[in-house]
Amino acid sequence: MKDRAVTSGKFQCGVSIIVKAFNEAQHIASCLGSALDALGPVGGEVILADSGSTDATVVIASRFPVTIVQLADTSQRCCGIGPQLGYQEAKGEFLFLMDGDMELKPGFLEAALARMAADPGLAGVSGLLEEEGSLNAEYRIRRLMKADDRKAGLVSHLSGGGVYRSAAVRSVGYFSNRNLHAFEELELGARLTGAGWRLERLPMISIRHHPHQKGSFTLLYYRWRSRHFYAPGELFRSALGKPHLRTVLPRFKFIAFVALWWSLTALAFLSPVSPALAGAILAAPFLAMSIRRKGLGNGSYLICSWICGFLGACLGMLRPQVDPAAPIEARILRVGPWRHGRTPASGQGAPLLKRSEA
Repeated sequence: MKDRAVTSGKFQCGVSIIVKAFNEAQHIASCLGSALDALGPVGGEVILADSGSTDATVVIASRFPVTIVQLADTSQRCCGIGPQLGYQEAKGEFLFLMDGDMELKPGFLEAALARMAADPGLAGVSGLLEEEGSLNAEYRIRRLMKADDRKAGLVSHLSGGGVYRSAAVRSVGYFSNRNLHAFEELELGARLTGAGWRLERLPMISIRHHPHQKGSFTLLYYRWRSRHFYAPGELFRSALGKPHLRTVLPRFKFIAFVALWWSLTALAFLSPVSPALAGAILAAPFLAMSIRRKGLGNGSYLICSWICGFLGACLGMLRPQVDPAAPIEARILRVGPWRHGRTPASGQGAPLLKRSEA
């Protein structure tokens, strides 16, 4: 696909907010409202990239002055295809990616654009996430882990949404890998940092997130049905022979752990050792993670998630892939207006850095 902005000759000064959604009727009104409010000072557009919602998501979104683009072939539905679907229609000098269950905090876009204007080597800027509602084991574990990529400062990728330079995205070929059922922001970050760009998280709240309210193990089942667990294998396959492979591999050490754990367990059961010892080897990871993650529920969930991730990765590596930059067949349900900001967007016209300059 030719970049729309390249075809038309230029980008417009402002931000294209891409909202990826599937069945987000409960939150889509507050999400789009917050996005439109945030555009007031800087200008731009809001694009809803809908993956074929079967609830009232599109009906509700039609009440807002936004562009609505919908995936034509719902069999292609996955996390990675939504951002790229929106990117096909985006015409802003900057892109902001968010999910349909998020709300954009006022003032963040101005702060992010000002930071990018001050440092042309930044490909993207994000902020901190504020999560609402009761948290299941998945989100409790995330809080306990306090991953470095969720803290303020330079990060490897912008999980939870962020502002990107369109020029930086063009320099690495495409926005989001349409083959991935998860980890699309990790893959984008690996390509950008591998090309010499940097990513930063500001010490301010950028997003209010309404996470899944499903029970912990119900969420595991849902993720298995939606092929979320295929993503490590899909990402490994897509990165084979590419510079960013060495960046993404350390993220999936749990796959090697599960393979080793199961191998040792099998050897113990097949060898003439005490059945109690074999059982201890099988149970040890559950006990260790329960202690480390402050609860049997958290520990059991994490190990079960790793097992699903291991099995899914094996299936994901076998899944055929298409060119990530290939055009995505879509239906344009509505074209929203370009909103002019009260002040010019900070950071406009920042030069595209060569790798050696970044």
